[in-house]
Amino acid sequence: MNKWKLIILSLGLWSLIACESQDDLQVEVEMLIEQRVQNRKDSYTSTMSGNCERKVLEEANRIVDSIVIAEARLKKDTIPKPPRPDRPPMPEPRELKDTMPVEPLFPDSLAIDSIGGK
Repeated sequence: MNKWKLIILSLGLWSLIACESQDDLQVEVEMLIEQRVQNRKDSYTSTMSGNCERKVLEEANRIVDSIVIAEARLKKDTIPKPPRPDRPPMPEPRELKDTMPVEPLFPDSLAIDSIGGK
């Protein structure tokens, strides 16, 4: 009979320990879930913050670029170039006043024909 009392007592203790550990396990699971949810929230927040910051910087860069372009256009010289001048008239050919008659450069050059004959 002692054996049966010991078995019943041990089953009772095991059931108490099992119920208590179930509660502890449930608490640990809930804590783990909350921790993972918080990690995902932090990850999402940092991703969204990074995307938002990137978009703001791109928009600011676009605005600054347009302002710089507008200022450059305002500072541009607006005086038009003068028109291209017309071409001057052709000079009249000069008449040379050379009274010397034309003579051959070499005295024998007229004696020989360019084709090889006389």
